Amino acid sequence: MVVDYNTVPISAPLPNPAICLQYHPNLESLPAGHFDFVIASAVLEHIPEAKAALEQLLGLMRPGAAFYARTPFVVPLFKLCQRFRVGMDFTFPGHIYDLGQAFWEKYFAKREGKPFRVLSSRPSIVESAFHDAFFRTGAAHLCKFPWLLFGSKWGFVGGWEIVVERLK
Repeated sequence: MVVDYNTVPISAPLPNPAICLQYHPNLESLPAGHFDFVIASAVLEHIPEAKAALEQLLGLMRPGAAFYARTPFVVPLFKLCQRFRVGMDFTFPGHIYDLGQAFWEKYFAKREGKPFRVLSSRPSIVESAFHDAFFRTGAAHLCKFPWLLFGSKWGFVGGWEIVVERLK
């Protein structure tokens, strides 16, 4: 199932005829507790009511299901750039929220009844490839690597991803 807020759904041919997409105009039109996997990649940071949307997405999951989110985590980079008087900002209006490690781990730690378990919480994958964008890809890897050594003390990662499981 795909929730697509476009007025005209994208009609590209699917690579596998066994895959069937059903478009829905909003999250409310989807059945609660029905899905095995819910993805919100580069979505929540654009929604004014992100917490409500996140609650709706988590409510769609059946026990044993997985949820994956990828969000920007760039405010530490912007603050560093400001110290050196470098103007760089792609937050509002493009991104309303910056949702990094602290947000995700606190969110799931504070949930009532704790029906979720964090399976993975780490800097997001690098979206580009060396053969397409050598310098940008190298810079992204250089920013993310120190997190492996310093953990949450290192905030210059650019993006965050988390995978959680709905407990039975």
